[in-house]
Amino acid sequence: MAVISCFPAAHFTCRLLSTWKPSPSPKIAVCPIRPRQRRGLKFRRRDDYAVELFREAQANLGDLRRVDRILLELGRFYNPYINAPIVDLATRRRVLELLERAEVSEASQILDERLTLYSQAPGTDD
Repeated sequence: MAVISCFPAAHFTCRLLSTWKPSPSPKIAVCPIRPRQRRGLKFRRRDDYAVELFREAQANLGDLRRVDRILLELGRFYNPYINAPIVDLATRRRVLELLERAEVSEASQILDERLTLYSQAPGTDD
């Protein structure tokens, strides 16, 4: 004897539960999506560690060693929209050179550009 039971899962399908022997033709029925099951799903912006690192770098542009460590950490993260690290080695070197020459505004502008490139998907107006 087979028992059909509906499990709330990502695809909301019912599964056929059988005893020890597998059924020769398992039947799968689609469960109706009940509003109370979907109530908890909310799409909201997540806190992003890379964005926090960008903010920390912007706040500490006077501390060259700290900014260097932050940019090194950002270089370890991947940006799928440009198929490259969030901060590549050339950008990191450029920012550090600017900070050594005390050109803080230009270094801040480069960091803003990289943050914008990372935080916005192509085709969005956010």
